[in-house]
Amino acid sequence: QVVLIVLLLIGPLFYFLPKAVLACINVTSLRQMFLQFQDLPELWRISKLDFMVWVVTWLSVVVLNVDLGLAIGVVFSMMTVICRTQRADCSVLGQASNTEIYRPVEKHSKCNEVPGVRILTYNGPIYYGNRSFFREKMSKLLGLTPEKIRRHEKARKAVEKREREATVSTVERGIANTLFSPETEIFKSEALENDVQAVLIDCSSVIFVDIAGARLFTQMCTDCQKIGIHVYLANCKENVLKILTSSGLMSSMN
Repeated sequence: QVVLIVLLLIGPLFYFLPKAVLACINVTSLRQMFLQFQDLPELWRISKLDFMVWVVTWLSVVVLNVDLGLAIGVVFSMMTVICRTQRADCSVLGQASNTEIYRPVEKHSKCNEVPGVRILTYNGPIYYGNRSFFREKMSKLLGLTPEKIRRHEKARKAVEKREREATVSTVERGIANTLFSPETEIFKSEALENDVQAVLIDCSSVIFVDIAGARLFTQMCTDCQKIGIHVYLANCKENVLKILTSSGLMSSMN
């Protein structure tokens, strides 16, 4: 009888109890998520991109649903990674006085470049997505312009042609008449104009290179050789060096 009385009279009073208990469980589990809002100001100060990932994911989950919201968050996070690699930092390194420490010269005024040598660092991968940006930045730092390459190539071909003609020309007083040719003077002026004779590229932050990036890197090394700038690589990872070697980099540097 007691059970029957509870089911018939008291039972309806507990009709909403399961929903209330479930709501308490959900609120308790979401407590940690709501506490994360306190971290948003610090997240904005440290990394605005990470802040945007957090906000986009949260809004997607709240407005849509959990599955679709998390998927949108993952896709958006991957897009930010691609954007970061497409605009990687490229800078000139200088040596701190009386030390073996090298830092970017634009950020450290007490660091000076080594005379005749330009040390460059690129903090990112070299692949099809950022090869245009890589070429633009490296060409700007090296002064590698198409006009300069064409001018130097024209002078080099003229000197080679004159040297071939000199082998069959007459010799006066035992000395060939090619010592003070105008083309030779062009090379001298180019050498004086170029205060950089060698470029050292720090590859320690280049984590991978694809075939498109390797071909571009090889072409840029070839262009540097054309204007009399020797290229050297430092701290190159084994997998990166293997791809660069397969793309013909070593033959272009010799």
